[in-house]
Amino acid sequence: MITLIQQTAPSASGSIMNSLLLFGPLILIFYFLILRPQSQQAKKHKTMVAELQKNDEIITRGGIIGKIKKVSEDELTITSGTSEIKVARSMVAAKHDRTAANDAGKA
Repeated sequence: MITLIQQTAPSASGSIMNSLLLFGPLILIFYFLILRPQSQQAKKHKTMVAELQKNDEIITRGGIIGKIKKVSEDELTITSGTSEIKVARSMVAAKHDRTAANDAGKA
């Protein structure tokens, strides 16, 4: 009876090693496919927003395209058409490049 219990009891050190061998590569894959590219993209966006200047054309996250009229620490004043709009810096999605947009429309 005692030998039967000893044979069926799993070894703790073997199961820990198997778990590490299984989840270690999964954690690395998760890091390189999801976390690292996301942090790199956030870093690019942060530098792009920090480098915005007067007369740059931008696209907001709401889809408004406008030209920067005034730059302050936390917000931008942009003109879109005949309207003047204050936008938080964090709501800027990208710089608007008219030549790239025109080239894409021709293709």
